[in-house]
Amino acid sequence: MKNLSKKLISVIMALLFALAPLSSVFAIKIPWMTTYPSEKEIAETLGNFLKARDVDGIVGMFSESVKSELDDLEIQVKKLLDQIDCDIEEYTYSGTGGADERNYGYYRKSIGVSIEIVAEDKIFHIGASYIQAWTDDERKVGMRGLWLNLCDTSGYVVDYLATIGPSVKIDLTYKETKQCFIARHDWKYTHNEMGYNKLVITSSDESVAKVDSDGIVTATGRGSARVTVTYINETTGKELEYLYDVTVTFTRWQWIIWYVFFGFLWY
Repeated sequence: MKNLSKKLISVIMALLFALAPLSSVFAIKIPWMTTYPSEKEIAETLGNFLKARDVDGIVGMFSESVKSELDDLEIQVKKLLDQIDCDIEEYTYSGTGGADERNYGYYRKSIGVSIEIVAEDKIFHIGASYIQAWTDDERKVGMRGLWLNLCDTSGYVVDYLATIGPSVKIDLTYKETKQCFIARHDWKYTHNEMGYNKLVITSSDESVAKVDSDGIVTATGRGSARVTVTYINETTGKELEYLYDVTVTFTRWQWIIWYVFFGFLWY
């Protein structure tokens, strides 16, 4: 029995070693044999680009998917850097958790990092979300989001200075509803505390998606619409804008009803 177990282990090990070179030759990525950028590597790369105020370097960290969606990515990164109004000599970093998801058809791995830059009377907090692996769509690999918060010396957030990332995607079927999370009461309270006391929520096409004052989106027809959630500081005039791209489709039964109804009218 022991000899059988040893032989089985030997066969498994031989297969693993045989697969390793094949994975590089045929561009086959085997999750447990592939290395991905670590939390330390991501944080230090971003931190060094921040120290150098290297716009191109930071832009290069974003995934191809994000780059294709944000035409003004370089401008947004430069604006973020300009708001760090102190010399960036040192920084500290920490991880903010990650996710590891696998199935027969894909492997996805992501992580979050947090960087702090301490100035004389304030702290700048930079957060980043990074996709380390997305085997079913390599264009998603890279930095997905980057944001800058202003904190007091105790680390309490006093303002959201910049947020860079793609719009949030919402997929609904006809008559289905979903709330934009940034318009929830807890987020309203947080923004109000920072002086953003006015909230404006609009839909680019109400025949596709209607939205109420609580950010609840209702699908009203097939198509696509953009919902914009804007917090306004009426004292300073500063605005914080959050985008949601809504796509509405019909379920199978809704399609059947639609065809029967309009087929009857046409007949």
